[in-house]
Amino acid sequence: MAIQQKPTTQRDYLDTIAAFVADTTYDDLPEKVRLHAKYVWMDTLGVIMGGSREPQAAALAQRLGNDSGSATILGPGFPRCDAQNAALVNGTTGTFLELDERHPPRGHPSIYTIPPILALAEATDATGSQLIEAQVLAYDFASRLAWAARLIHGIHVHGSLGVVGASVAAARILGFDASQTREAISLGSSFNAVTPGLAAIEGALVRNAYAGYSGHMGVVIADLVRSGFTGLHDGLRETYTNLIGSAFDPSHFTEGLGNDYYITTNVFKMHAACGHLHPTLDALESALAGRTLPPEEVEEVRVVGTNFVVEYGRTDPQNPLAAKFSVPFAVATRIAKNTTWISAFDQAAVDDPVTRDLARRVTVEEDPAFTRRWPHEHPARVEVMTTSGETLRGQVDRPRGGPHTPFSYEDLEAKFASLTSPFFKGREAQAIELFMHMDELPRAGDLTTALKGLAG
Repeated sequence: MAIQQKPTTQRDYLDTIAAFVADTTYDDLPEKVRLHAKYVWMDTLGVIMGGSREPQAAALAQRLGNDSGSATILGPGFPRCDAQNAALVNGTTGTFLELDERHPPRGHPSIYTIPPILALAEATDATGSQLIEAQVLAYDFASRLAWAARLIHGIHVHGSLGVVGASVAAARILGFDASQTREAISLGSSFNAVTPGLAAIEGALVRNAYAGYSGHMGVVIADLVRSGFTGLHDGLRETYTNLIGSAFDPSHFTEGLGNDYYITTNVFKMHAACGHLHPTLDALESALAGRTLPPEEVEEVRVVGTNFVVEYGRTDPQNPLAAKFSVPFAVATRIAKNTTWISAFDQAAVDDPVTRDLARRVTVEEDPAFTRRWPHEHPARVEVMTTSGETLRGQVDRPRGGPHTPFSYEDLEAKFASLTSPFFKGREAQAIELFMHMDELPRAGDLTTALKGLAG
């Protein structure tokens, strides 16, 4: 077992990042960062609400929502419960559709951080601007952690990186000072879960609870800190060097701190599938160039990409979750259904014999040169060979949705409206306007109250 170095009074990287999280205020954030954060809030809550109608998510909300707590479950009826369970349900629900935003090289910081922030803010005197403040700073920390830590292959990021990100989110919305924030970071590193990535590939729904677990533990860890519990002197280094990681570079926590906010370089998602599939799907769109191609006219589809296309190369998913992590199925359902939205990955689509047959005609292979370009780029190439002898080709260097090939804010508003129309029934524009002015809300709880009111 590794021996920890003796604590020193010298200021280290954890002191620096903890002070940055604790001391940075809303007024310190550039206007473009504030605006982008509002769209991340809107996108994340829209994805949560969209996922809340999935049967397992609805059952969990019904089981835990008892209308006796201070926090809101974002779903039908907007039931209330305690903060821990609200963070659990909302974080879990937000991953069902695979439409939650993400950030390279790995992870989905908003689905770890927004649920605990919202749950705790509703029980405090936090303002709307503090929702944005906490989110931007927790997002920054979570993204830096993803760059600093090299996880052991096969461990899913949601539970292994998300707990610490959620701990920082809880610390910031509760107004922890730098010392308390550092304690939350180290305590959080002791509660990381060894979450198997294979669950997503197999379609085991425990995977959808990983992010919810992270948010739930963020609330718990805040209570532990406030009760006087302490963590390791450098819990991050111990966890990610000797336990669930193989390398750890703390310089990522201080480089460019306060100059570049990671939330502005996130990647929004429009394909309802794992982010590692998006380059392939974008390359397929380029190859098809707007053309509708009947499945029976496809002889073969060849996908070339990073090592992820091979890892997600199963052709026979049995449920929607597994389908969202299958490159062959995603390609086949895009051709067969002419969409990559939610319906392309539901159980009916998974069971469709035409799509399943086409998936078996999709081959995947790694190009090592592509893998070497990841994570700064994420290239993919697709070739569609037709029965008439024609070959359609497309290639991308990065998936759409990030800073290099962004979606417009209008695109994100349309996504939100589509996900939430069953709730707002024509009042989606009013909900969007609410997010654009969320920093003016005197109480953070006014956000959920207003959303519930718009949903009738």
